[in-house]
Parts: sequence; structure tokens; C-alpha cells
Amino acid sequence: MRKDWVLTQEAFDAFLKWLSPDRDDAAAQYEKIHRKLIKIFNFKGCDSSEILADETINRVIERVFRSVGSGETFPIQFIYGVAKIIHLEYISNPKNFILDINPDLAETSITETEFFGDDDMQTCMKFCLESLKQTDSELIINYFSVSKESKLAERELICKKRGESMNSLRVKISRIRQKLQKCQKNCLSEKK
Repeated sequence: MRKDWVLTQEAFDAFLKWLSPDRDDAAAQYEKIHRKLIKIFNFKGCDSSEILADETINRVIERVFRSVGSGETFPIQFIYGVAKIIHLEYISNPKNFILDINPDLAETSITETEFFGDDDMQTCMKFCLESLKQTDSELIINYFSVSKESKLAERELICKKRGESMNSLRVKISRIRQKLQKCQKNCLSEKK
């Protein structure tokens, strides 16, 4: 995936059309693929299965979106091929895929001395969360702080409160997560 590429609604819509011309069928296929990718990454022992599944789908979306109109087509197995690549990247450097968001971080602010403290990952995450718009920061914290047992129900409640679909929410979460990961990577490189 190109480093400057950001998931857009237009790209996501192209991906759904690639899955199926019927939008409802495409949404159902998307959900099924997403769940299957999470299971695959869980089975392989990955800590960040959901993030890896999202990254896989984002890369496929970019490729499908770039190929629209070029006549290039991909079989559905293409997704699982990309998942294998993501897994290999995860094995070689799992820190690139870890987005450790602690809900307590939202309630703390950073002082100059904390910024140069011992726990660089947490400090950088605090810094990056504070650099987001407050609504984005609250959204991503709420999204990732749900319990595993009631994850789907709690995320559906977030969608209901915001008046949007699960797909739309995932697109927003993906954008915010990309910003956070880029910010955290920059922050950590400055601390070295």
C-alpha cells in the first residue's frame, strides 16, 4: 500500500461493487470476509487480529480502486493472498500493527516531562490521541475499548448513536487509525 494513500468512501464503494453489484449482498460478503480474516489471524496467533484484518482489506481496496477502469480484475482469493503478506509482515515486525489504545489515556494530558518518560509507546499514543480532533479521539477509544464478549453489540450501539452503518464506521476508524499509526511512528522515531 502506498504510504500516502488514505481510504475514501469512493474507494470503499468500488470495493463493494467488486464484491457484488448488489450493495446488500456486497455488505454481507464484506462482513463475512472480515470475520474470516480475523479468525485466520487469531488462528495464526496474532495479537492484533482485527487490525490485521482491516489492513488486509485496506490494501485490497486500494488495489481494486486503482484498477477500476483499467480492466484488471482480481479473484476473491486475492484477499487471502494479501492476508498472507500481511501475516509475514506482522511476523517480521509486529510493532507496526499494534495500536494499543488504553481508554484511560483520554483522561490524562501530557506534560513535557511525561513526553520524554520511559514508556515511549504509551507516551506517543497519548500525544497522538491528543493531536486528533476530540470527536475522533473519543470515537477510536470507544471503538477499541469494548469487551471481546460484547464487541459486536457495543459497536452496533456506537453506529446507532452516530446514525451510520457499520461499514461507514469502519471506514472512519480506518482513517483515524492510519493517522494514529503515522503519528506514533513519527513520535517514536523522534525519541530515538
